[in-house]
Amino acid sequence: MPSSRCLLGLTIGILLGGVALAAIITLWIQNRQSTTTATVSTSSTAATIPTTVGTTTTVNLPAQCSTYVSNTDATRSATYSGVGSSTCDNPTPFGSNPAWVRFSGAAGTQLATTVVNSSLCSTSATGWYSGVMPSSAGTTNNGTVCYNWTGLSCWQSNIISVTNCNGYYVFLLPATPSCSYRYCTS
Repeated sequence: MPSSRCLLGLTIGILLGGVALAAIITLWIQNRQSTTTATVSTSSTAATIPTTVGTTTTVNLPAQCSTYVSNTDATRSATYSGVGSSTCDNPTPFGSNPAWVRFSGAAGTQLATTVVNSSLCSTSATGWYSGVMPSSAGTTNNGTVCYNWTGLSCWQSNIISVTNCNGYYVFLLPATPSCSYRYCTS
């Protein structure tokens, strides 16, 4: 028959082994949670964004993140200096009403955010966004597009909206104030 001293030692050994096993399982679970990455669902308008290690938040993206006009026109680039100095966005080439537009490819990925020299981006009055880009997925900011003409960096302006679609921006663009005005991209 085992002595009480032997039983006490066996009980302590089992308890220590159980604590060690619990610690190993806890570390394994935490490691699996910390490998979560950001993903965007293309079949719906939701984004999963990590907020802290092991915790994620799902953000429902607004409709404009999946319903927009795509524009890849290289002549919109803030560095384009080719012919066509009278191209304009009045009426808007995206339709008679303001439209959500996503720039990509040769057009760049967003509206220019610094003054664009006159006669670049294939127009005389170059439009650039002087507002703040939204930093969080699913948020929309309103801001001003300024038109540079003959050295006056904000000769005329209009208000637009910009939405952060978790990896790209879409812009709600109305017709420009007049002809020879154009939204320039970078």
